[in-house]
Amino acid sequence: MALLLLVGPASLMAQMSDPFGEVDSHDYYSSMSLTVMVKMNGDTLKDITPAVFSGTQLRGKGELSSKNPGVYFITVYGDQTGDGLHFKVLTGGRVIETDDGLVFTMNDVKGTPKHPYIVDLPAPVISTTSTEGWATTCIPFNAEIPEGVTTYAATGIEDGELKVTALTGSILPKNTPVLVKTNGQKSVEWLSRVATAAAPATNIFSGTDKSKVVEANSVLTLGHNKETGEIGFWCYSGTSIAANRAYIADIPAGSRGVRIGCETTGVGDAMHLNNNGEKINEKVYDLTGRQLTGKPTTCGIYVRQGKKVIIR
Repeated sequence: MALLLLVGPASLMAQMSDPFGEVDSHDYYSSMSLTVMVKMNGDTLKDITPAVFSGTQLRGKGELSSKNPGVYFITVYGDQTGDGLHFKVLTGGRVIETDDGLVFTMNDVKGTPKHPYIVDLPAPVISTTSTEGWATTCIPFNAEIPEGVTTYAATGIEDGELKVTALTGSILPKNTPVLVKTNGQKSVEWLSRVATAAAPATNIFSGTDKSKVVEANSVLTLGHNKETGEIGFWCYSGTSIAANRAYIADIPAGSRGVRIGCETTGVGDAMHLNNNGEKINEKVYDLTGRQLTGKPTTCGIYVRQGKKVIIR
């Protein structure tokens, strides 16, 4: 006889919305008891799912107290003392991570319903983009780079143009000021991740995670040129830079700003060596067949030595 199992919409939604799964207690021979309350910006979070991980291994998941709002009980499983633990919290349909140095201790008890162990969860940072999809950011935690977003360090300024290079990997290192490019998103949300990444070796951006007071006309900030409307970094006449922004503090003498340059792939400075080892100009053409008088200055597809190369 076949048994038909009916799953209601609420139950199905609960299964689909849980990204953590279940810990198999049989994999471990010991446990510790944890009573936690999760806060963000001083406010207690409710309707959440807190979980404890060691590396990528789920060690325990919270159960809501029936008598104490915002308090969760977690049985954390392990095999030995000293395992580094961190928290992942499902809140508002997204997962935010934090590491406060909690370690696994066999048969330990941390927190009580009246005095729970407090987890301070980093609040997401929102970047608002320009009409062209550009923004800057500087975040005080390691953050996941959202899908469709590219982050750039600035390597220098040449001929009134800001040279940029894209960061690799999926994590934006904490306290790393960057230029951000989206695929049309009006805003970007940065979520905390327990992961590490190397900061760029060269980066002329400065950054701040708090509102910063500056002297008028002393830095360059992202915006549009008042005369041409061109996007770039222009002399800032204000005296306060908003939190979580990148800017250029070391302004070239006499400069009123720089336009955003292109990240080059395959073209570079359009130079090569002759038979005597001397650098000579190399011919580069656009797709209409016209030869460029110098290196490309706009993003696009070009032809060099009969091959297509991309500047982006």
